[in-house]
Amino acid sequence: MRNDCAACRLSECRTQMVEPDGATDSILAVGEAPGAEEDERGVGFIGAAGRTLRREIEAITGLPREGWSRANIVRCRPPNNRKPFADEVRSCTDKLKEAIERQNPRVILAVGESAGRVLCGERLRAGAYLPQVARMIADAQQRGSQALPLYEGRRVIPMPHTSGLAWNRTYKTPEGNRKIAELGRDAIRLAAQCFPVSGRPWTAHGRIAKAAEQAAAAWFVRACEGANEGAFLHYKPGYIGFWISRKHPGEHWVRDIPISNGMNEQEIASFIFDRARSLPIVSEVDLC
Repeated sequence: MRNDCAACRLSECRTQMVEPDGATDSILAVGEAPGAEEDERGVGFIGAAGRTLRREIEAITGLPREGWSRANIVRCRPPNNRKPFADEVRSCTDKLKEAIERQNPRVILAVGESAGRVLCGERLRAGAYLPQVARMIADAQQRGSQALPLYEGRRVIPMPHTSGLAWNRTYKTPEGNRKIAELGRDAIRLAAQCFPVSGRPWTAHGRIAKAAEQAAAAWFVRACEGANEGAFLHYKPGYIGFWISRKHPGEHWVRDIPISNGMNEQEIASFIFDRARSLPIVSEVDLC
């Protein structure tokens, strides 16, 4: 338990500080502040809103909780879950910057309006938050990651808060009402597409791993000769995903192959190899 900071009034009412944690060189989710569960246990993003974010990130990117990182704009819980005051945020700014330097994220997800306005700065004007977020995401989908704001040299994607009160509501668009959750998923999907996380968040074993490696290698040779980063895969019961990185940063191909959970290891291995090595090289994803 850490309680060695008295830089602001939040030190008077917290149980403990909640430090940033998680994987380096991945997605960094930055929220507003710890909630009651986080304050009690000293672990970030474990309350209801944090669990929602974890499920959404895992469903869209394949990354489990240990495959991405977490921080807040303040490390201590404000009383009664109020929004942190500006001076409290300023007191924690250096610690947040230290966490970003340490975690070295490929992209930052600013979760909720408080984090979004701090990290996006002047790019988010006064007024309704969600329509501005929607426009920023749409702009990045069209123009690439250079359309996103920078914080400490990292691209920032703002998104809605994942609390049940916000996530399950709607917001107004020119085409009518849209679910806030859909906008949040757009942000996570953009993070995954523009900043693919290399490595293996899911590990395959035995025949499955061997077949998947062979299939990825065979597909890579056909897909993009001269790529400078190579091919890697994400395996998870239910699907296997291939990512191919090319010469130009941000350009990649993505393929997902559904796998029946009823298959045994040998059947999965044969299916992966036979199916993946013959995938057509079409539908390039080039958002960035």
